[in-house]
Amino acid sequence: MLNAPNDRALFGVNVLMITTTDSNVLRTPPGVVGIPSAAKRPIGGFRGALTGFAFGLAAASAFGFAYLLQDYRKASKAMAISVQELEESTEKVMQVYARVSTIEERLAKIERIAGSKEEMRRRNSDLVRVYDALHEDVYDVKRKLYDIEQDVNRFFGSSSSRRANGRIV
Repeated sequence: MLNAPNDRALFGVNVLMITTTDSNVLRTPPGVVGIPSAAKRPIGGFRGALTGFAFGLAAASAFGFAYLLQDYRKASKAMAISVQELEESTEKVMQVYARVSTIEERLAKIERIAGSKEEMRRRNSDLVRVYDALHEDVYDVKRKLYDIEQDVNRFFGSSSSRRANGRIV
């Protein structure tokens, strides 16, 4: 228990005297010096500024680190989403590429079977020539048949010609 009247200053050092009313504790004689207490000095302006700067730096660093970590997490999440979308679009492109490859193979097969445009034109012109020749042959056969019919009519003397408006029917 500290008693204010027993506090004494000795050579600029505060000395605390401990006194108690209990008989088991030894009493310090009045001339013996007790445990010196450290003198409290006020914090100076420079030390206070340096301490404040250190605390401010620590607080700003902690806040900056927390903000940077939060921003890093957001960026990582956005990057993961972007990578996932890229994988999905890559998969779609691969599917489209496979379809295009299949269609190209089928087209090449059809081109081998069907031929080119020039070959088609040549075949078409050949077909037109064959059709024209066939048409001329049919016309020649009809004309010869008409001539034979005329000869038969003259021979038998009947005029049962199947002519309508000057044309053979």
